[in-house]
Amino acid sequence: MNDIQALETTIGAVIPESLKAIIIKPPVITPGSDRFMRNVDSDFKQELSLHRFMTIAEMQAAWNNLKGDSYFRDQQLLVFAETLGSPMICIGTGANNHGEIYVFDYDFDATRIAGSVDEFLGMLY
Repeated sequence: MNDIQALETTIGAVIPESLKAIIIKPPVITPGSDRFMRNVDSDFKQELSLHRFMTIAEMQAAWNNLKGDSYFRDQQLLVFAETLGSPMICIGTGANNHGEIYVFDYDFDATRIAGSVDEFLGMLY
């Protein structure tokens, strides 16, 4: 069993192909420069900066740390990247959100920001 299959076994879901591509060959990012907007609601927009993509071991650790949180577990999200700050970048692993990208934190919960990894990467400025 390879590392990606082990992660899929841990989370009990198939990892979207677009995330597998990032795991195998992460895109080059410039911490502090690769920014994107999160529209929490019509009155509040939050600019975030992509810090780095996580390793498989870090994704597994994040999953194990958060699996006891019923809200996070019910959203069927897997953390795969970090921002500069507390929000986590996640990908949906459930039937209703598979491959969609979310920003999660405990202030605003999960906010869908893109329909795919490619769309998310295209949002960076």
